[in-house]
Amino acid sequence: MTSTLLIGFSMVDVLVRVPRLPGPGEVVQAHTLTSPGGHPVNVSVDLRGLGFHGRICVSSAVGPDPWGAYLAEELGSVGVTFVPLVVPLETGRTVVIVEDGLDRRFLTFHGANEALSRDWTLKLLESENPDLLYLAMGLVGEVDTAAPELLDRARELGAVTVLDFSLSGGKRKEIASAVKHADVVHCNVDELLSLSGESELLKAAKLRGNSTALFVTDGSRGAHLFVGDRHLAQGPFQVEEANPTGAGDAFTAGLIFRLLVDRRALSDLDQQAASLTFAQAVGAAKVTKLRSSGVTMEEVNKVLEAQGESVMSTLIVERIRDS
Repeated sequence: MTSTLLIGFSMVDVLVRVPRLPGPGEVVQAHTLTSPGGHPVNVSVDLRGLGFHGRICVSSAVGPDPWGAYLAEELGSVGVTFVPLVVPLETGRTVVIVEDGLDRRFLTFHGANEALSRDWTLKLLESENPDLLYLAMGLVGEVDTAAPELLDRARELGAVTVLDFSLSGGKRKEIASAVKHADVVHCNVDELLSLSGESELLKAAKLRGNSTALFVTDGSRGAHLFVGDRHLAQGPFQVEEANPTGAGDAFTAGLIFRLLVDRRALSDLDQQAASLTFAQAVGAAKVTKLRSSGVTMEEVNKVLEAQGESVMSTLIVERIRDS
């Protein structure tokens, strides 16, 4: 049976939606929602929602507290196996503030995530021997430094490797060194420009290795794929937004779903374009939902049926020059 191992940082997300932020001493009525979060957690839940029936294993460092138990319970409820490294620190948490008409704000506590160890993670990789390894780095201590080693070992074991990251931990050097060791990398435009130090997307994309497929999401402007000597640019799906949190993770779940179903998902131009379109549709379906994860294939198919052809028609393909 096809299996995937997702390693990285996990959080308990508390979404707070307000019409506006209160001033000092002022009270504003808010709507709140608690859900499991963090890149590997969101991606795993979305994979289940898309209908992937193979083994899904998620691992991160958590504390011996109710929040760690909450993550295990929530993931177990959708058939995802949670194999945590329990350390004497508090489980990570994030408050996501969604104010009407403005971009999200985040208050985050990394907590136990930074205690994820290289030896423990490598041993888990060996024991799971997955068909696909997804690594979300940037907040995971020793694993951030060991990321190239882990990705290379996963490839030796025959796994497809997918890398995602967070820059909030400031580990740009470690992330940049890991990018060329992955088969597939996902980030957004701002992250890529910041990581590369470039101001132009095409120049920033040179950070990838020759064998790395780089997917770059650009919110309401669409998405890009850099693969081989090609640059694919595609316009967005148009949907009514409820909560954009987790859209990038849903996009990645769409990519992983295609790679798990068929490793030829990036083999030629038609497959590359189809993968980009499908991943965008998964991300678009997600933003219509309030929770950070949990998109379903039925929801994705509705988006594709309504707008798939029109989005595919926006595709622009160009050759990448070395200069």
